[in-house]
Amino acid sequence: MKGGRHGCLYTILFGTFYWGWLMIKWLFKYLFFACVFVCLLIIVPVIWLIRAITKNRPAVRASDWKPEWLVTFMRRAGKTYTDHKGMWVCQACGWVGKTG
Repeated sequence: MKGGRHGCLYTILFGTFYWGWLMIKWLFKYLFFACVFVCLLIIVPVIWLIRAITKNRPAVRASDWKPEWLVTFMRRAGKTYTDHKGMWVCQACGWVGKTG
């Protein structure tokens, strides 16, 4: 026997494992490509759209969207709370400003 030849059984077993490994490797390669494709064509434009929509909106503070029932629930009994906000008027032009 020259050249390290193997028998028929070795060739069948090695060929089976080799082709199985190639199939698994190709599967992972194409799954990776599909994930990148989905990210680039679906997720990135959605993020850009959300940023474009929210870019021109004013910032919302936490005190702007607190529901009334939560405010009344969090208050302690026996304490005094003020609900009004301060206002001021410019003496030169009459512009009304709000504080708080």
